[in-house]
This record gives sequence, structure tokens and C-alpha cells, in this order.
Amino acid sequence: MADTEAVLVAMSGGVDSAVAAALLRRAGHAVAGVFMCRGRLPADPFGADRPRGCCSVADAADARRVAERLGIAFHVADLQAEFEALEGDFAEAYHRGLTPNPCIQCNRTLKFGALLELADALGCAAVATGHYAIREAGEDGLRLRRARDPAKDQSYVLLGLDRPILARARFPVGRLLKREVRALAADLGLVVAAKPESQDVCFVAEDYRVYLARRDPDRIRPGRFVDTEGRDLGAHAGHQGFTVGQRRGLGRAFGRPMFVLERNAALNRVVLGPAEELGCRGIRVGRVGWISCAPRPPGTSFRAVVQIRHRHVPAPAAVRVAAEDRLEVRFEKEVPAVSPGQGAAIYDGDVLLAGGWIEEAERKRGACA
Repeated sequence: MADTEAVLVAMSGGVDSAVAAALLRRAGHAVAGVFMCRGRLPADPFGADRPRGCCSVADAADARRVAERLGIAFHVADLQAEFEALEGDFAEAYHRGLTPNPCIQCNRTLKFGALLELADALGCAAVATGHYAIREAGEDGLRLRRARDPAKDQSYVLLGLDRPILARARFPVGRLLKREVRALAADLGLVVAAKPESQDVCFVAEDYRVYLARRDPDRIRPGRFVDTEGRDLGAHAGHQGFTVGQRRGLGRAFGRPMFVLERNAALNRVVLGPAEELGCRGIRVGRVGWISCAPRPPGTSFRAVVQIRHRHVPAPAAVRVAAEDRLEVRFEKEVPAVSPGQGAAIYDGDVLLAGGWIEEAERKRGACA
């Protein structure tokens, strides 16, 4: 980070982004806060209809109070159109049989997309967030590392960034433990010091199945359960209601434990099988962005650890660069419950080298549809 610079801080109304702003202010930077407004918010900011995620009226009020306490400028960005596009992509992914992660997309297109444009308009050199990740200088330029607090590390959901974005990104709390962040917020008298964390997708205030049924009722139709040989196992209410690896909540008994192996959206089929068939030997990753190093030439192979979910323990793997934006990954040991649509983060130790989206997952009996 430069000695002094103007920084726009994405303030969600939570403690992490509040402390991020405070740390930058303490370091002498010119700081402005911004709250990303979704547009459709409950009339009663503190009522029972308050969304479970971030971006509510109450969160906006908390962010404003923090900005006032810190003595920094505060803005509200109307990103309704951008959020609607994000919601549309989320729903469309499920309808196509994919498993989306809207937080990864939000970080790329909103926090480090739309907010970078706002930063330019305000004369700010960088955008900061409350993510737990470490941005530092490396041998080949800037690199992104896992946070000091392993329980809070959020580098995985930043896999959609690239090197130009990383140059303008700031993560002030990445070297702190969560308890240290809360203690600092309390010392500063910030109203969010003890505020509970948000763990949900901000625009889904209920179970995602209910959300999809309410949003696109005409696209959810009854289909069939089948086994890996295509044998019919009965009816289901719609493939969108299932996730790879799911065992409970299938809606019927099969006489033995059965797991969702894949979803075939084109045929509206959900493929079931025993636990031993959940293992994935390899994945093909597309739309790859290189974050902590220059793009490696096609044909290059290297060892890495690959993470395919936020709480997934990274798996050792051999990675081959099929093209500048495509990777082929072969796991040392089978990884269970891998689904197309998930993000794949490629690490060298704790350094996030690259990230992309799983297009195909190779199971014991073939590739997922």
C-alpha cells in the first residue's frame, strides 16, 4: 500500500468492514465508506421481515453510524440493476444444473467491479473490504495469501479477482484474528462490535429452493430419479431442489443410503448412487484468472492444492494448463461431492495462484452432466 492514498471502503454494516475502515483511517489514508444498496429493502429495518443476509436498511444505518464515528465520508451506491443481474445468474445456474456461488461473482462484479468505477469517480486509488485475506508483495509481484486466522480465511471467495484488480484491492483485517477485530471495534466504540455475522446469500431470505420456486415457478417441473445405469427410481419435484452429495431430504426411501451424484437439467433427472460413487477423480476448470502470478503457458504442469468449496479442505492435485483460461486438475485422492458451477481455487501453499469455475467433474463412472 502507498504511504498515503484515497481508499473507498465497502461497508456492509458489519464489524469486519468497519474495522477495515478504522485501520485505514488510523494509518492516515483519506477514507470514504460506501454501502451497496440492493434497492428492494423491507419497510421496517428492524422488523421480522429483515433479510438474513447483509444489505438491509438496518445494515445501511449501522454502516452510516460507523462512518460518522470515524469521521469519514459516507456514500450509498444504488446497485439494484447489478444485484438483479447477480440474482438472475444465480437462478439461471440452478436451472442449468449447476451449483453457483454468488459471493464469488459479487466480489468480482460488484465489490471490485462497480465499486472500482465509483472509486475512479471519487478519485480513490483503491477499494478496501473486510475480507480476511492477505495481499502482499511477492517475488513475481503482488500475491494473495490466506488470512492469519484460518477459521476466518476468505481467500477462496476472492478467486474471481485478477492481477489488475489485486493491484487496487485492500484487505486491512487479513492479518488479524476475529477476536482482535471485535476487540478493536469495541475499543473504538463502534456500534457493530458485537454484531452477529452474516452467513447467508444476501438476496435469499429463505431456503434457496423456496426462493427459486417463488422466482421462477414455471421452470420447476416434476422429473425422475435414476441410478447410474439410467434405471428409474421414482419421481422428484424438480432437479433444482437437489445438490450433489445430498442424502437427506430426497423425499422417498430407497432401501439403502443413496446420494445425489449429479443433476441432468436437460432431462430433469437426478442421478442417485451409493457413497462410494460420489468420489471425483478430476475436474476441468474454465474462465480461469491468474491472481498471484503471470499466466502459465499452455502445456505447463505443476503441483498445487485445490479448494472447491468455502469450507472444503484443499486437496493435493496435479494441474495442467490446457489454455490460458482453462485448467485440467487430477486429484491425488478422490474428492467427494464435486459439482459443476462451483469455484475452484488453485493454491501454492497458502498463496492463491489462480481461480476459475468447474465445468466438468469426472466421477468413477464418467463425467457429470
